[in-house]
Amino acid sequence: MKRTTALSVFALILLPFLGFAQEASSEEDFFGEDAETVSTVAVTSVDPTKQFSEDAEGLRWGGTVSSSATWNSGWVGQWPSASDPAKGWQDGLDYGLSTKLFLDGRPDADFRFRLSLKTGYPFTNSTTALKTTTTSTTIEVPNIEVWEMFTDVTVADAVFLRFGKQSASWGVAYFYSPGDVISLTAKDASDPLAEREGPVALKATVPFPNLKANLTGYVLARDSYFGTNLPTLQSMGYALQGDVLVGDAQLSLGGFYQQDNAPKAVATVNTGLSFLKLPVFNDINVFSESVFSYGSDVLKTSGKSMSGTFTTISAWEKTVYYTGTLGASYSNSDANLNLRSEYLFNPFGSDDATIAQRAFNTFGAYAAGYTAGITNTSGRAYGYGDAVTPGIHYLTSLASLSKLGGSDKLSFSTLWQQNLSDVSGWVKPSLSFKPWDQLGFTWGVTVVYGDEGTQYPLTFQARDSKGTPLGTKRVTMNVGVTFGTGRY
Repeated sequence: MKRTTALSVFALILLPFLGFAQEASSEEDFFGEDAETVSTVAVTSVDPTKQFSEDAEGLRWGGTVSSSATWNSGWVGQWPSASDPAKGWQDGLDYGLSTKLFLDGRPDADFRFRLSLKTGYPFTNSTTALKTTTTSTTIEVPNIEVWEMFTDVTVADAVFLRFGKQSASWGVAYFYSPGDVISLTAKDASDPLAEREGPVALKATVPFPNLKANLTGYVLARDSYFGTNLPTLQSMGYALQGDVLVGDAQLSLGGFYQQDNAPKAVATVNTGLSFLKLPVFNDINVFSESVFSYGSDVLKTSGKSMSGTFTTISAWEKTVYYTGTLGASYSNSDANLNLRSEYLFNPFGSDDATIAQRAFNTFGAYAAGYTAGITNTSGRAYGYGDAVTPGIHYLTSLASLSKLGGSDKLSFSTLWQQNLSDVSGWVKPSLSFKPWDQLGFTWGVTVVYGDEGTQYPLTFQARDSKGTPLGTKRVTMNVGVTFGTGRY
């Protein structure tokens, strides 16, 4: 490591107190109210069997809406210059407008149906359609997707079944998700509370109230498992997880198998530290997620071509690899303070500072179809998932004050993410002012650091209207307005 940042020091201070832990069960919405699966405050362990509603509620409808406009302007390719402030300046404006509408019916205690649709800006998407075997055309299609569509049933008040497209996830990590074999997308550290899309699946849960435990099995039907072939029992994904409450600690152990993916064992633990009988530990929660895989779902790479891509791509050797997260959260209601820090170990990354540039270049080459000079023996194309985590060690921290000056209308937060392997990262302090329930304002600045060609300077590339990279957006001023965001 070339240098140690304040964030690294903060993590080292926390490490002696860290243990293995799991946040509240992601299954809590199985037969009850659907809710966020993560929280910004310390999470305490819960009885995993206390999650099933027995009430018949009839038909409900509602949803969520998010609308905002943000001015994101800053200096591209360089740091701000006192002698020439306009040099490298680029304006930018982002709109965020999305909604999710749901219908939720539970005519009796043993049956439930849920449908949710999602749409947002832009309201149409471009897609390519074949006109003949050699020509194609671009058409616009409405930006509407089925986000959830499932039914819940109970069998003899002992087995709880859910079938259909559903949002569900494994793991306890707040910023990372190495052990989540259910969701279709990974977590985004800049928006860790965002709900992630789930697959079509059959889920069966058997609670054991006397043991404060659950056993949950999945049969997953992701489109990526089948390609152009019809699904078969052999091509499905299978997952099994058990979780139990032991004192203040919630433990889980699970396994996953799919013929074209690396088999995995996933273990998570979550606990508060109140059992240490010291007041300072009453507000601290620690958590960890461990994944043991036989092989890897990402590709192994080496070499550097004249165009800056890898020269060799292959599958990782069939042996056991460990991937893990380790984190802690602290909540002080009197000070309105929340702290969270999390470390990720990725055995498939590299400490080579030039690896991110080659990963991005190779992904771009495959996306454009220019793969000359690349020898690929893996049997599949190099994709975004192979390029997105080029480092071995990562650290992300969040500090937030829910009230400033005693006012619940004013809040402050700072998010800091760093690739410890190539010493690149970004930090975003932000101030929020919400004078009215449905209208708020945010002010902040995003600072990106690291050598050119390392991960986060590449991630924060500014582009022109044609998509051509212009350089790293080193400092960005963020001024936003949110309108009518919430539930309805």
